[in-house]
Amino acid sequence: MKVTWQLQDNAACGGLSNEVYQLITVEPSPPTFSSVPADAFITTQDTTDPEVLGIAEGSSPCNQEFNIVSSDGDPVAVEGECGKWVIERTWTIVPYFDEEVCTGTYADSSSQVQKI
Repeated sequence: MKVTWQLQDNAACGGLSNEVYQLITVEPSPPTFSSVPADAFITTQDTTDPEVLGIAEGSSPCNQEFNIVSSDGDPVAVEGECGKWVIERTWTIVPYFDEEVCTGTYADSSSQVQKI
């Protein structure tokens, strides 16, 4: 939004100031998580599929389009617990873009971690 200000004095000479412009930029609040799946405990025969273990959900205060994506870290052995491993699944809110055209993230991109 562009606003133009011009000042006029009340003296008889009727002087006007030069125009002064003010540029106001309004950035909408980014989407936030409304729910994130709880940590899950599985066996080696079980699936790690997000459709089974749960999918994070979010909401946007300004009805912005967005995606929630997940990425799994490598399994990490739990020290002192023979045969126990942890996978960290990170859920991230990203802007909706045509992936063939561009990609991006929100400045205040938020992530949540689910342990499997």
